[in-house]
Amino acid sequence: MSRLPMAIYAIIALSSLVLGAIYIFSSTFMPYHGVAVGAEWSEVPSEYRVLIGALLDVAGAGWLAMTVALFALIAFPIRRGERWARYAAPLIVLAFNIPTLWATLNVYWYSPATPPWYGVAGTCAAALLAFAIDRPWRTDVTGS
Repeated sequence: MSRLPMAIYAIIALSSLVLGAIYIFSSTFMPYHGVAVGAEWSEVPSEYRVLIGALLDVAGAGWLAMTVALFALIAFPIRRGERWARYAAPLIVLAFNIPTLWATLNVYWYSPATPPWYGVAGTCAAALLAFAIDRPWRTDVTGS
């Protein structure tokens, strides 16, 4: 694998680390969430705040899990040229981000909010670009 796909996966991992930390350590929902529900965080009933907070934690944990998986793949099997890992990296990114994109687009389509769907779409595109550049299906490169 060339360095460019690994760099793309590393950038995805770093941005996922940031998003995961933001979502897990946030004490409120994101501004666009407030627009979607039509209320400020302080106006949301406490039992709903507990539920929304748990959902934010789950989303954050998903980003952090993707971060760990990508860094582990980059550090070990991808560096060794193991073909399975070169398929696994984009699969992991897409497995989390396609449902996230769908959820984000639903908020965009069915609420007055403007969530950052383009960031999720860009992440999917970046993973596909890295996969296309890497071309793990080729057998004529570096004995992998």
